[in-house]
Amino acid sequence: MRVYQVKPDYKYFGLYTWREKGTKVLVLDGSPRLATWTPLSFEWDKPNRAHANIEFVNGTSFAIDEIAHEALSRSLSGSCEFLPLLPNGGTQYYLLNVLGRCDCLSDTTPNGYTNESPGNYTKPTNEYKFLSSRIPAQPLFLLPMGIQVMTSVGRAEPELEFRSIVESKGLSGVEFKLVWTDEGLY
Repeated sequence: MRVYQVKPDYKYFGLYTWREKGTKVLVLDGSPRLATWTPLSFEWDKPNRAHANIEFVNGTSFAIDEIAHEALSRSLSGSCEFLPLLPNGGTQYYLLNVLGRCDCLSDTTPNGYTNESPGNYTKPTNEYKFLSSRIPAQPLFLLPMGIQVMTSVGRAEPELEFRSIVESKGLSGVEFKLVWTDEGLY
């Protein structure tokens, strides 16, 4: 089994949602929102550039277009909500709200930082140690800390795995960074 972090492909420039003055910035933290959702308007970061099927939004989450929605909805329906955005120039996007957080990290995983000697310099770490028995069968999941979206390969039926669908359908906008494997090497 392998676990990948889902990262934006920076060849595309993403989109930004707008909010009314005085309202909080939208952070999709794994809590259900569809029942009370009011569609937001959005703008392109670089309107004259190519747009992806899966766009990075507000620096924290992803939105998918109709093509990606059609390709992914069956696989993601139990683990994500599709929150509609107001159409922009005839383009319909949905914010991808990954539901729930998964505590599948080993107790020996560093808590976000690693101590480097000399001088006790600390820096963020991307070192993850997963417990394979706790990795969910759902196609996308969030870690307990932060907002990193993860996907696993080798647990679900391959035709329902997020990475497999993105690659087989040629969907653009994301990259997959291998962060853990049960084989020990990557």
